[in-house]
Amino acid sequence: PSVALERLISRAMIHQQFFDQPLLKPAQLQQSIDARLIELRTELPACVRLQCVKPEGWQRFLSESNLSAADVEAFLGDQIQILDFIEKRFRAGIHITPEQIADYYKKSLLPQYANPAQAPSLDSVSQRINEILLEQQVNLLLEDWLTTLRKEGDVEFLDTSLDVAPVHKESVQAHPDADATPTTGGPRP
Repeated sequence: PSVALERLISRAMIHQQFFDQPLLKPAQLQQSIDARLIELRTELPACVRLQCVKPEGWQRFLSESNLSAADVEAFLGDQIQILDFIEKRFRAGIHITPEQIADYYKKSLLPQYANPAQAPSLDSVSQRINEILLEQQVNLLLEDWLTTLRKEGDVEFLDTSLDVAPVHKESVQAHPDADATPTTGGPRP
């Protein structure tokens, strides 16, 4: 439960930062949602089993999952907006050097092969290694940024059943309504 709560808090803190950043235009967002829905309906194992590519299979999946199409679209829209925000905020300034790619290849990829001669060539995997290293850097920057936001802000637990000790410098106040509302102050990194 505390991992899920931490994720909810992180998500809410990211949402609070949106007003600083330009969001996707509605048409772009809807296009991204539609593309992601096609992926879900064709690749999600439960959807494959229920044949979600057909309208009746999709409706059955939604019914069995206790979801509405609007719920799924809203969740996907939120997820896409968050990922776009993270992409714009953190990824743009990262540059991975050829030396870093070669180092990852030598230290992380090659040792996975009993016979290094069977490993793919550096040229054939360098683009994927670049993506892996970019993702690692973005994750580090995001985690540092969220840690800073938590230190600057307060989180109030408004549900008395959430008897949670503060993980960082959050203040915890019990309240009868269920909600976690982070508030951040200070400059935004």
